[in-house]
Amino acid sequence: MTWSSLAASALLLTALTACADNGPDGGWPTADPPVDTAGLVWASGETVHLADGSTIDTDSPILQYVVGGAGVWFTPDDATPDDELPELMLATAASVTGTGAHPVQDSLTTSADGRWLAFLDRAEQGTGPAETVVVDLTTGEELVRSSEGVVTESDEDWADLYGDEPISVAGILDDTLYVFGLSEAISFRLPSGASRLISKETAYESAWLQALRPGFPRWNRSHSWSIADQGSDQPHLVSEGGEKVTSTRPEESDLAWQSWTLDAWLDEETAVGFTASTDADQEAGRPSLIVCKLPTGDCDEVEGTEAGVQLPRDRRGDALSVPVPSED
Repeated sequence: MTWSSLAASALLLTALTACADNGPDGGWPTADPPVDTAGLVWASGETVHLADGSTIDTDSPILQYVVGGAGVWFTPDDATPDDELPELMLATAASVTGTGAHPVQDSLTTSADGRWLAFLDRAEQGTGPAETVVVDLTTGEELVRSSEGVVTESDEDWADLYGDEPISVAGILDDTLYVFGLSEAISFRLPSGASRLISKETAYESAWLQALRPGFPRWNRSHSWSIADQGSDQPHLVSEGGEKVTSTRPEESDLAWQSWTLDAWLDEETAVGFTASTDADQEAGRPSLIVCKLPTGDCDEVEGTEAGVQLPRDRRGDALSVPVPSED
């Protein structure tokens, strides 16, 4: 199937031009230089910690967030009227402002370099039909605002429709955004916005989905070491030649750290994972972060995460994944 800038069905309408009127007043904010998206990013409470050591405060509890462009894009974990979704906010070092968008939960996504911001926007304060939105955070241009694959021909009870047929964003790989729509997947080339429909059967077996949602063993970029399948209280790191290193906690560690998992590579010799927080007052479901170093396998908690952390919504399981060829 070839790439096309037009929907293949008369039931669908796709806007592929920069549409500042659909975003924040005056267009989407940019920053020069943009925030650094490399390395380990995490949030504790209302504060997001960037890899360079700087922090950005959101002034409210966070439901979901990603980092790119001018700062932290997030939806607050605040009460909203029935069926409504919270507004997408932008937190920078100077302020917190609204965007007027209402992303579907767990749809916020950025590209690895922080250039592209993508999400599924719901009209009518989060109660109406959805559109796929992509913003170039280097220019503030809204490149895609498309209903292709995520709406039906007739008016619907949208909450019921999306409850029965969930839609989601798979992620961005090689300047291509992948979205799971109602009956098919949709891909958008960036920056052109050219789109195509993909059968879900094909999508579930695709190389791009495997790259966006990798399994185990999970290799570092040079393919010299992998994180083995998680199946024990002490995960193993295994070299390409079969050498096995067992990860170990510090002897002085709190007794609460009895087991842990590893799931990503921070660099060629540093694996990242999680353990139960050593803070008795931790928030449920937000464990602390650990890093384990080769060649010893010694692990340490990341300072400041002891009370539990929240990771970016688009945190990649394979943080150093090797790009795969686009499927034309």
